[in-house]
Amino acid sequence: MAGAAGRDGLDAATLRPAGPGDAAALAAIHHAARASAAPRFAEPWSRAEVAAWMAAVLLPRHRVWVAEIAGAAVGYAALDPAGGVLLHLYVAPGFQGRGVGGSLLDQAKAAAPGGLALHVFQRNLAARRFYGRHGFRAAGCRDGAANEEGVPDILCLWRPPATDLTRGAQTMSETSEKPTIYKGLVGVYADVSAVSKVMPETNSLTYRGYAVQDLAENCSFEEVAYLLWEGELPNAAQLEAFKQETASQREISPALHRVIREFPKDAHPMDAIRTAVSFLGLEDPEAGDVSHDAQYRKAKRLFAKIPTCIGAAYRASRGLDPVAPNPAHSFAENVFNVIQGRVPEKEVLKSFDVSMILYAEHTFNASTYTARLVTSSGADMHGAITAGIASLKGPLHGGANEAVMHMLKEVGDPAKAAAWLHGRFDHKALVMGFGHRVYKSGDSRVPTMKKYAEKMAEVVGDRTWMEISRILAAEMLEKKNIHPNLDFPAGPAYYLMGFEIPLFTPIFVASRITGWSAHVLEQQADNRLIRPLSWYTGPEQRPVPPLAAR
Repeated sequence: MAGAAGRDGLDAATLRPAGPGDAAALAAIHHAARASAAPRFAEPWSRAEVAAWMAAVLLPRHRVWVAEIAGAAVGYAALDPAGGVLLHLYVAPGFQGRGVGGSLLDQAKAAAPGGLALHVFQRNLAARRFYGRHGFRAAGCRDGAANEEGVPDILCLWRPPATDLTRGAQTMSETSEKPTIYKGLVGVYADVSAVSKVMPETNSLTYRGYAVQDLAENCSFEEVAYLLWEGELPNAAQLEAFKQETASQREISPALHRVIREFPKDAHPMDAIRTAVSFLGLEDPEAGDVSHDAQYRKAKRLFAKIPTCIGAAYRASRGLDPVAPNPAHSFAENVFNVIQGRVPEKEVLKSFDVSMILYAEHTFNASTYTARLVTSSGADMHGAITAGIASLKGPLHGGANEAVMHMLKEVGDPAKAAAWLHGRFDHKALVMGFGHRVYKSGDSRVPTMKKYAEKMAEVVGDRTWMEISRILAAEMLEKKNIHPNLDFPAGPAYYLMGFEIPLFTPIFVASRITGWSAHVLEQQADNRLIRPLSWYTGPEQRPVPPLAAR
């Protein structure tokens, strides 16, 4: 982008991508431009507050360009490329009307080939005229509650030639021309995120930039939870403080214990944990506080209490007394203790810790997107996590690890594995634990989980399930060219650890609470209500016939 001249040739304006060090300069432009455009309007945020927000949210999550003249920043534009939304475009006073804004707008248009949407204050007549000259048209208004002026602002849309922006803009009503429908939102970018990514060049799932297989080998689950929430791995002092804080909050109230004892004995543990989390929301001392800090404290409390709830519900269903959590235990030790009433050998604990790390987070999967969707409405942490648990229960998502173990038990004998699988092929039946929408060349988490599932087989002294798994995986790859996913080795690993099959997905919840809550906090930090469009296929508008004529 270097050397991009001003549109009208009046300035030798150069455009470049913004960097972390630009926050203060951009905040100064932002303040000065807004004061110039609306001198009677009191800016609600200080320049330092705007700079801090830019450094934490705008710059890392959006595409931002800086316009410079003689090495000095004179304007900037910020684009949310996922939604084609121009978030900011400001030019410093003294440089307005000299082509700088037009150059920035051209850059944003080039980066958003499907079209652009933006909102402009009604009172800012100069901005409305500017966008009108550059091809934007008014398409509606947004509630005044959505901006600091308290006055409805105007939605403006720009579309390139031969493109109907209304097909992709979530801010517009439906058109008369049928849009492209992306069933399952396949291929749709709904938002930006800094939590995790599957790196295509290495086929590796990464958390905050770290490959998950490296984290599994070198870190504890508590370290990874801290990473997902804080953005960086903890040092020794930070980790110790984090462990002490969360371990001290593992107890659940006598009231919740009474409620759990009233659950139907045959209730699925996922239904039990969903209800328990909802009850925790009723009791939470900060239930009505949805500030970032309060939401973060709730996330850590859920991280601490969910294993206790799982253990209490499981043991109540078996007529057993609950086991009190021990704050001296690690996360893995605590899970075994509150469920099984024992702490196993270190090899088992390591295998379990690895599974927790591998299950902790996985971009915009169904349950994570559910949690973000709920959060976008302004709901609190417990509401979002309860919804995430409900989504995770489905057999096409979290319930797959349970289905894998049921499948292995149905096969029963390694000698029957190949014939059993071919029978499934003949009937075109689903084989659980294989395939993944994201990974086409194999789930990057599988080799690590398989390694530790094999270790569990060695500890227990029973290779039946791993041998059946080996045969099924080889046959699926040879006959169908389909690789296993994480649920395939995790199912037998949990079974060999002594967990009953209905507990597999609740254990998944104990892990994924970290990823869900990281996304809840991220969604809340730069929120916009998630409200997609639908294409109506029902009857056209028609009159209501009187009752006698129906």
